[in-house]
Amino acid sequence: MPAICRFTVTEGLHCASCVARLEREMGGEPGVAEVRASLVAREATVDYDPAATAPTALVAAFRRHGFTVQVVDPGPQPALEPASNARRDALIAAMAAAALMAVAMGPDMHDPGHQGVAALIAAMILLGPGRRLLGRGLGDLVHRRPGMDSLVALSCLTAWGVSLAVLLRGGHHTWFESAGMTVALVLVGRWLEERARHATGAAVAALLARQPATALRIDADGEREVAVEKVLPGDRLRLRTGLAVPCVGVVEEGSAELDESAFPGEGQPVLRGPGARV
Repeated sequence: MPAICRFTVTEGLHCASCVARLEREMGGEPGVAEVRASLVAREATVDYDPAATAPTALVAAFRRHGFTVQVVDPGPQPALEPASNARRDALIAAMAAAALMAVAMGPDMHDPGHQGVAALIAAMILLGPGRRLLGRGLGDLVHRRPGMDSLVALSCLTAWGVSLAVLLRGGHHTWFESAGMTVALVLVGRWLEERARHATGAAVAALLARQPATALRIDADGEREVAVEKVLPGDRLRLRTGLAVPCVGVVEEGSAELDESAFPGEGQPVLRGPGARV
């Protein structure tokens, strides 16, 4: 019988081509029936045959194809913290890129000494905060699976290498600042993306936390508190004024001001009476 396993993709999923490559390459693994990846959620869902493979083997297969994943616990998941490495690399690259632009575009921009300083700062950006970005891009090229990181790596390294060759031959038109700024902008953009994703995940988790864990069900022998998961279609529930609605339903009798913020986002209790959907 097929099984389903969800994975959080921590490395390697950066663009639509990465999603397509993950689904294509993991879909060809033994025992895998279907793979669905989400760029926004940074998750991959794999339908597989437990008799032919296992989650640990799937993790190893992800790694072979250039992705780092973690098996998602089926229980409640805590909100992900923004990656401190992404913030650090983005800030270092941004500050270094600002210094690079000041040197490369200053009044003495054609001076060989200033050009040498620009080459050094650009190299520090590429080999420092940009090393993981460029390493992934070059690795994808080596394995013949180019993506966005590969384009960044090719353009930046080519700009820096050609500029160094021009400088050594006595030329003045170099592009060191282009190489450094490209890496800095990509790193800053990805850091901001991680921050936005973290904020969205925290907001969703806060809304889910507002949903009651239990409901007051009316049975033939009276009222009884049960877990929300045990509420079935057709059950009758007692709702209290000011409290959150445990599940979707229709009011049969009575009226109350109910907390529906977990669904439409309404922050204030709303008066609901007979016939109203809650």
